[in-house]
Amino acid sequence: MAVEQKPTPPATPPAPEGPARGRARGGFARQAVMRVLTLREGSIIVVTLVTFAYFAITDSNYLTYSNWKVLLPYFCFLAIMAAGQVFVMTLGEIDLSVGAMYLVTPIFFWKLNSSAGIPLGLALVLSLLIAMAFGAVNGFFTAYVRIPSFVATLAMLFFLEGLSLVLTHSNQETTPGTAIAHTTSFAKVFGAGTYAEFIWALVIVGILQVALSLTRWGIYTVATGGNRLGADEAGIQTRLVIVRNFVLCAGTAAFAGVLEAVRTSSITPDPSGANQFLLYSIAAVIIGGTLMTGGEGTVVGALLGALFLGVLQDGLIVRPGGRPQAGQGADRSRTAGTQPSQQSPLGGDGQAARRVVQSLNSLAQRGVQIGRPHLNGQSALPRRGKQVKHVADDLGAAQTHQPGPGQHHRVQVGRRA
Repeated sequence: MAVEQKPTPPATPPAPEGPARGRARGGFARQAVMRVLTLREGSIIVVTLVTFAYFAITDSNYLTYSNWKVLLPYFCFLAIMAAGQVFVMTLGEIDLSVGAMYLVTPIFFWKLNSSAGIPLGLALVLSLLIAMAFGAVNGFFTAYVRIPSFVATLAMLFFLEGLSLVLTHSNQETTPGTAIAHTTSFAKVFGAGTYAEFIWALVIVGILQVALSLTRWGIYTVATGGNRLGADEAGIQTRLVIVRNFVLCAGTAAFAGVLEAVRTSSITPDPSGANQFLLYSIAAVIIGGTLMTGGEGTVVGALLGALFLGVLQDGLIVRPGGRPQAGQGADRSRTAGTQPSQQSPLGGDGQAARRVVQSLNSLAQRGVQIGRPHLNGQSALPRRGKQVKHVADDLGAAQTHQPGPGQHHRVQVGRRA
């Protein structure tokens, strides 16, 4: 009786050894690099790593823990602002009022707590809701009135910046819930802690990235930005999507403003600084890979864009040549063949202040009145008259005069016709 023999399975080829194994590992590493580069955020990842490596090589203090704590405030609040801006720019729109939201929301927080006596937590929530209501106004004019978002949000920017100056009377105020002597528990959670803003940024970016990629809200946002007419025909309420995204953008900007106000323990009504952060947040969104024409967006890319801006700013300040440390000014003057005492009369070491004091003392001896007396006897703002112009002329002449060794700088104020 014949016994049926089962076919033997083919033997597994042995693992490559020597150069073959090295080529296999090199191919895997090459595939991993190509996968990273093909990501939407791949290019900004590479650029950020290269920039970080450059500053780390050129400056020995860049990789220190103290510099890391300095780097965090540069990009964390920008990442939060940019995360909300992604939802608006994915629609093909833009929100120029985020800088004003960042500026005015801490003022609302201060007013609700100090003037109305509302507790800290409730005042924070109400201030964010007020900012989101302004965002809903932006969305209403953009979606229903059909005003371009550039125009509608620019008008809101001007309105909120003026409102911030009116509410504070252009005065700097102390942020509620903060103290100078110590860090309160409220401040530790909402910005003053070392990693508070960083943790908030990671949480917000993670939630919004999931919302944009996996939820119906995000899918409707991408569809509306890619083809608004087609989204309308498909039954998507595109106007509601637009309003909702503007509300989200205002909320993230407002929360970033509160975090920064708590971190610095002060509320400063400075529209110019807020406008600068507006441009940075938009730049972070675009650098991260979100299209300005709409239809594509990435919240993680906005975080990486904000990180790149933070690394760049921090590196240019910390590295040699960015911000001179103690003693560098004298060393540079010696290498240039100039003694420190031969610097400009309006140079460092407080000489500018001394020049102003000398000029004003000379004017006082001549009996020149610089201030205009107020009704209550106090001095008002300086008069923009001929005497003040003389002071500027004297200071300009002193700046161009270089005395010899051992001579003292003296500003001579002569009588003029």
